[in-house]
Formats: sequence, structure tokens, C-alpha cells
Amino acid sequence: MLLSLAGIDRETIYADYLLTNEYSRENREATLASYPPAIAEIFRPANMAERDYLKAGLGQSPQTIAALGAKLLR
Repeated sequence: MLLSLAGIDRETIYADYLLTNEYSRENREATLASYPPAIAEIFRPANMAERDYLKAGLGQSPQTIAALGAKLLR
């Protein structure tokens, strides 16, 4: 969200966000491996950074986003 408020283009934000999957893979897999297999499969989707999650955003109006961005860049 902060990158967006700072004026970073959406594709760059998506790419940066999705890198979370790569940088956290080892830790995420170790955590999931500590669970019984059936439980791990339930939690697996929640442990991945997904583009659709980011696209959903917080539902703020363009005016609110602009105001937050202006404050961030001060």
C-alpha cells in the first residue's frame, strides 16, 4: 500500500509483492512441514502472497488514497 501511495506503478508493486513467495519459501515450507499433512494443506494457500489479494486493496476512495499519498511524500 505504501508503494502505491508513493506513486510506484502497479506492475512494479505486484512484482515486488510476489517476491515474498520466493524470499519466504524456506521458512514457510518449514512451518508447514511441522503440521500434520492434512492441516498443512489447509494453511498452504494462506501462506502464499497472491496477486488477487493485492488487487483487492482496501477499498479506499481515490480522494483518500491521494490524501494519504500526499502525507506519505511530505
